[in-house]
This record gives sequence, C-alpha cells and structure tokens, in this order.
Amino acid sequence: MPHLTIYPQFIPCKKARFAWLFFLCCLFSNTNFLFSQASTATRAEGDPAIGKALKDFDNDLTCNYGLSIYDVQKGEWLYRNHDEEYFIPASNTKILTLYAALHTLSAQLDAAYVILRGDTMFVWGMADPGTLYPDIDSANALLNLLHSTDKTIIFSNQLFQTSRFGKGWAWDDHPRSYQCERNEYPIYGNRIWIDRVNDTIKVTPAYFSSILTVTKDSISKVDRSEWGDQYMYHYKPNVPVEHRTIPITFFKNDMNFIWREATGKHIVFQNVPMDSTAIPVPGSVRDTMLKIMMQESDNFIAEELFLASAYRTSGVMNEALLIDSMLRGPMKFILDSIQWLDGSGLSRYNLMTPNSMIRVLNKIYEEKGLDFIKNIFAAGGLSGSLKNWELYKANTPFVYGKSGTMRNVLNLSGYLITRKGKLLVFSWMNNQCMDKSATIKESMEKFLTFLYEEY
Repeated sequence: MPHLTIYPQFIPCKKARFAWLFFLCCLFSNTNFLFSQASTATRAEGDPAIGKALKDFDNDLTCNYGLSIYDVQKGEWLYRNHDEEYFIPASNTKILTLYAALHTLSAQLDAAYVILRGDTMFVWGMADPGTLYPDIDSANALLNLLHSTDKTIIFSNQLFQTSRFGKGWAWDDHPRSYQCERNEYPIYGNRIWIDRVNDTIKVTPAYFSSILTVTKDSISKVDRSEWGDQYMYHYKPNVPVEHRTIPITFFKNDMNFIWREATGKHIVFQNVPMDSTAIPVPGSVRDTMLKIMMQESDNFIAEELFLASAYRTSGVMNEALLIDSMLRGPMKFILDSIQWLDGSGLSRYNLMTPNSMIRVLNKIYEEKGLDFIKNIFAAGGLSGSLKNWELYKANTPFVYGKSGTMRNVLNLSGYLITRKGKLLVFSWMNNQCMDKSATIKESMEKFLTFLYEEY
C-alpha cells in the first residue's frame, strides 16, 4: 500500500479553515468591486429622458452601440452610454483625417515639387488627389509645366514609403472603386472611368481601352484581375446610359503610360532623394477636396490627403508617422488610446470611441465654426451620404455629419441643430449588427428627430 504523506501546513484545522474562508471572501469582494467599476464606466449618464427615448427607438436592435451627446452652449455632456468603449469607426475615421488635413495642409495643395538640373526636370509628387479628377475644376499647373518643357522628365518615387493598400483593408474589396490604390502621383482618381451611351463607350484613361473586355449581359457589373492585366465591364443593353468606375492596379509601366497619355511626354521613374531647393507647383484647393471626401465619403481622396499630410509632418509619405505625430501633438486632446491605421476608415483594425469622436468634432467647431461645417459635412436629406436620411424639417437639414458603414457597422457622428437653436455634438456607433442597415437607420432617424424636437 503506497505511503500517504500529509504535510502539516495543509491540515484543515479551525484556524486554517477560517483563514481560507477569509481569503475567499476578500477575493470575491475584490472581484465584485472590479466588475462594478467596469460597469460604472459604461453605465448611462445624463438626461434619463434621452435614455428612455433611446430604448424606445433602439430596443429591438442587435447592435453593440455607444452613444455620446455633448451640449456645446452649456459645455457639458447631455448623455453618455458606452461612449468610452471601442468600435470600428469605418468612415467616421475621415473626421480625424479632416482635422489632420486642416492642421498640416495649406489652403492650396502642392501638386509636386520641381527642380531643373541641366537638361533634366526632377519631379516629386505630393499626392494631390485633384489631378485630372473628373467633375471638378482641378489645378493644371503641373500638367501645363510638363506639357511645355523640353527637358527629360524624371518622377522620383523616393517619398512614398508605405504600401499601395492600407493595413486591415479587405483583400476581396480590391475590385471595388471605394478601395483604390495609394501613390504619390494620383491621376484620374486612380480609377478607370467608363461612360456609356447605348453601345458607344468612352474609357478614361484611354490607355485601358485595349485591356477592357466589354460584354452585353443581363446584369451590370465591373471587375478586374488581381494584377491589373485585365478589366471587365458587363452592361445591360436595355439601360441606355451608364457611368461606372474601376480602380486601377498600377501594374508594371501603367503609371508611366497614363502620365504619358496626359502630358504627351515620356516619363522616367527613379528613386531620387528630395532636393531642398525644389520649388512647389500649385495644386488643388484643399477645401474642395475635403468637401468631396466628407460628403461623398471618397476613400481615395482621404488616403491621398493623408499621404500629403504625412509628408508635411515627417518629410515622407508614411501614415504611421503622421498618426503618431498628430496624437502626440495637435490631437493630444483625444484621451482614449485609439487605434488609428488609415485615412479613409477602410481598415477593420481601426478602433475608436464615441468620446474621442466628440472631442475631435468639438475642436473642428471651435476652430472653424458652423459655416465651415455646413459647407464641408454632408447635410441630412440634402447632400452626400446623408441625402437619403430623414434628418430635415421644412426642407432644412438639422444634422450635418459623417456616416460610417461597412458590413455589420453603421455609425453616424456630427452636429445636430435643435428646433430651439441649440447645437449638439453627437457620435453614435453601432457595431456587430445583425439587423438590416435600413432598420438601424430608421431607428437612428427617429431618435435624432426626438433630440431635434425636444432640446
């Protein structure tokens, strides 16, 4: 029979039992305290009437949500619920990009920096998204300069020190026009533009006509191969007019050929260090680009402006350096430890709080004023991504904001002007939603209309 050794220190005497009981009581007491502290951080605070209305309009939704409402005139929070929890912001990220652009970029962007050395013109692109961007009055100074020169033209690619796609972007979104590649020489919005009237099709840049396969079909769709050596356009003949876009994969010499088509000049790409004596060539109007970015939620413009801002802060185009510089400097008022990866919000790695959104929105209001906000942000029922939202009364918008959507995500952050003229800054983030977007949107519209009417 095996020998059983009993260690004296573990004999369950009365004193030992009491000690263990006391220890367990302390353990569970401390555990409950920690849990109570955690729940306090996410407990609703503020006007209980808002909490009741939120429950009435949002009760059946499956989303995890965070909501924060700030009264600008009183300088205090009107309501907070889960507003320090982290959510995927989607295109709400562009609010931070807007603030970064306002703090780093001049009113007129630089299209490039240029210097002449003997018989050669050296060019450093500045990520101006407006170069030959359709439907805007883009600056032509760079194009005119390239047209007129008889010098050998060298485009330097030394400043672009990041990847063509951002971290956390979905790989299967690469054929979609909302996920264009990034570079320091954007042109035509880094997209192929297809304009069709009946069977007459115009392709811009024309260079891609030879590798665009056009097919009459029962559905309308566009696509591209992973490496950009083939593009596809299917159209329905019974639809007489159509406009479609396909993002460009800059494969091999595509960039060279596109710029040659635009300028009529052969361009060589080399890795040439930036020359401090190079002079800037004026580009697009900053606020024109910001308006398209915020109202139409143009991811391409957001990413290019982010690169331009990065150059202004670090001397190279690297978004991580820009983000670090902004959070340590002009945006250190953001108290939460947010995860910020890109300019557009395409990255699912982004994590931000409603509280952080409120702080950025309030700073924009303090520094730029309400007229700027009304001009740049989408207006409820009137413009951009909020055109189809019921956020207006008597044809007058009462919400100016930025939506943020991707699968299982629907956010809205911005400014609400109440019936009494009070200005509220709000951020409402819905993540992990299993409901249809239309159902979530309707609940949000009803609740925000309640705020308009009652406050």
